[in-house]
Amino acid sequence: MGNIASVVLKQTRITKNTVRFDVDAANTDSPIASLYVEKRAFPDGKFPAAIHVTVEVFGSNV
Repeated sequence: MGNIASVVLKQTRITKNTVRFDVDAANTDSPIASLYVEKRAFPDGKFPAAIHVTVEVFGSNV
């Protein structure tokens, strides 16, 4: 199993083709600060106020 980072991101901006989600400003130690998701990921056209994102990293290229 790799390193796991999990965070709740709140919707902050809607662009032409994406929805931007950002971490709460108080959570300065979050490894994930923002994420853009393409609108087509939400086929019903309803964009959530917040999302829960989990990222698992396997190996390293460093």
